[in-house]
Amino acid sequence: MKILIGDHHQLFRAGLRLLLEPLKDGVAFGEAGTFNELVEQCRGGERYDLILMDLGLPGWPGFKGLRAVRALQPDTPLVVVSASEAVGDMHQVLEQGARGFIPKSSSSAI
Repeated sequence: MKILIGDHHQLFRAGLRLLLEPLKDGVAFGEAGTFNELVEQCRGGERYDLILMDLGLPGWPGFKGLRAVRALQPDTPLVVVSASEAVGDMHQVLEQGARGFIPKSSSSAI
């Protein structure tokens, strides 16, 4: 299983890796600290099983950016992990093709 994590905080990316690694043997991670890096990773021929991304990535073009990522990895579930808890943001994320929205304030309990 390959998971791409897009977040501008390296510590948060590391925390997600630590949380997700025990779920499946052999899980591998790609990381991006900006929206452009995330797009390049999606464009680079690597196929991911899951993409987790923040709305606050530097270079974020707005919600249309979700469609751009989905176009590059159309069969890959995309889930937004964001500090935003605005209902409007959640609706926009889902309308743009994301499969889910996880507020960063959520518990890490699995």
